[in-house]
Amino acid sequence: MEHFFMKKIITIKILLALSIATSIIFKAGQAQAQSGTILIDDFSLDQQVKAATPLQFERNVTASPSTFRASRVFEIRSATSPASDNLRAALKRRQNSGGIIQAEAPISAGNSFILWSDQTINNFNLSDPNNLGTEPFLANSSFNAASCQGVELSGISFDAPGGANTTEPQAFFEITLYDRSNREGSKFNRAQVGLNRRFNNETIRVALSEFNANGPAGEANLANIGAISLGILTNNAAVVKAKDISISDIKFYGCSN
Repeated sequence: MEHFFMKKIITIKILLALSIATSIIFKAGQAQAQSGTILIDDFSLDQQVKAATPLQFERNVTASPSTFRASRVFEIRSATSPASDNLRAALKRRQNSGGIIQAEAPISAGNSFILWSDQTINNFNLSDPNNLGTEPFLANSSFNAASCQGVELSGISFDAPGGANTTEPQAFFEITLYDRSNREGSKFNRAQVGLNRRFNNETIRVALSEFNANGPAGEANLANIGAISLGILTNNAAVVKAKDISISDIKFYGCSN
């Protein structure tokens, strides 16, 4: 498989276990229904992962906090070679909102991934980093992403510790739309957003036309989407890897139905 699923006032913090080396702050505010938007997640449901030895990886599954899909898969893994140890991340419920807290050992870095899927919890493989499970990208019903203009990440803040307006992105958001007809997850459309400047409670909209990276089996039929994933990725080429990133929610925008 090609995902790493082959390849949340609230706050997501990435702290260092011994000294602060990397931090991610996710703010997930209360999701409110808006005309033309379809909520994917406000990150308010508790879920925790820890990437400890020997795999430097952990994955778990819970029921999705929204009605968008049935299940939410959450995982973290080392982004460095040799592998970083003691990477931690958590989606935490706090009153009516939630957040993510990630702790890492010195000079380490990790990648977090969230997958929204219609498969039941028992259909996922939690122990093998390279095997997500039984048909995780198939769905009971398809989602017509073609009826929307794109995907919106709201309330983003980023401290850009490597400096403002760097040529090399210091971190990435990676959003993938998986075709419902492909059980292996190799038929998809993907968009990657590089963060190379400071953000302060801003919104990023990724138009469908920007989902121009396709899977090995080709591009997805956007009218027949079965699963969606969000990656929060470290850029190992960045000089400084310690970061604070926040996001309030993820949704489809400009939807006609």
